[in-house]
Amino acid sequence: MDIQVITDNVESFDPEWSLIQDIKAGEHKAFEELVNRYQKMLRAYVFIHAKQLRDSDEDVLQDIFLEILNGAQRFNRQSSVKTWVYKVAKNTINNKKRKRWLWFLGTEEDEQQEIATDPRMEPHGIFQAGHDITVVRECIDLLDANSREVLHFYEIAGLNYADIAGILNIKVGTVRSRLFNARDKLAQLLREKL
Repeated sequence: MDIQVITDNVESFDPEWSLIQDIKAGEHKAFEELVNRYQKMLRAYVFIHAKQLRDSDEDVLQDIFLEILNGAQRFNRQSSVKTWVYKVAKNTINNKKRKRWLWFLGTEEDEQQEIATDPRMEPHGIFQAGHDITVVRECIDLLDANSREVLHFYEIAGLNYADIAGILNIKVGTVRSRLFNARDKLAQLLREKL
């Protein structure tokens, strides 16, 4: 009986659950709605990892949404839909990184430079401090992958510590520590550039 109450409460706290139910039922409009809700946020997340992947951002984004569509039947409501979507994205990107290392022969600096100057990532949170966006992007690129990732989840995606910890499979304290260190390092880099 208590389990049913908890299950009902999850649905009431996460209105997107009905979208997943509709996707499971094969309703294409529900999937289109999910894509519309998450496309911008996931595009920014993919951008963080673009230097490490050979595929275009759009190809990676399409693969993520295909994984979401194919994995909807397995969504088990142990997290919010938003957290689950980001977990799917992270796993898809990690799989692509593993495949990339299997055939990696050398660096492709021209391709990386082209991606690094991509103007698509919009600033939010601490990034709206009036700094030149080009300088902010350059400084973010200097951060390690863990720092860029936690900054994205917190500042751009607006996830809370617990959701970030769930996506990254780390403790909440580790999220707080990484975020503190990332902000500190970013502020230091901005002071040096300005």
